[in-house]
Amino acid sequence: SDIDTCLKAFIKRCRISGSTIDLELDLSSNSDQQYSIEWGTWLLQRYFERFPIKDEPWEVVRDHEGKPYLEMGFAIDAGDGVFVGKIDQIIRMKDTGDVWIIDHKTTKSVLNDKFGERWNPNNQMTGYLWGVHELLGEMPKGAIINAFRSYQFKRGNIEDIKAKAFMRIESRRHPDEVNDRA
Repeated sequence: SDIDTCLKAFIKRCRISGSTIDLELDLSSNSDQQYSIEWGTWLLQRYFERFPIKDEPWEVVRDHEGKPYLEMGFAIDAGDGVFVGKIDQIIRMKDTGDVWIIDHKTTKSVLNDKFGERWNPNNQMTGYLWGVHELLGEMPKGAIINAFRSYQFKRGNIEDIKAKAFMRIESRRHPDEVNDRA
């Protein structure tokens, strides 16, 4: 719901007993960052600067009890077996009312057109759309891949880092494609 809640949850999950969180990082270094709580915290802060929650064109879908569909597991009878998955978010666009899913990806890959192409088409996302259709009885329009590049780029200008570290890719499916996957 907000950056403070996000950062507290992130730190709580990552923190080793007795550690401290230093939010001041040396951005002038020419060396690649190391995985650390500090780097993750700094990266999340830059993410929320790039994509402020108040400006998002969607709302998270909630169940009949008002609980948001976040990190939602599913299992669907698939004839000879069970198709299972875990969806990061189910959202509804404010302007159209269309349902979408969001899948968060962390990667070492460069975030460019080639990275984006791997999601169109993609069986994982198509399967998730099937899962949401079974859950809500409504066919989602597609998936938004919310990519974080968390490794192997140089620190430096904050605007440059925000441009290289985050990418959103829309991956749409026709209902026939989802039904074929099912």
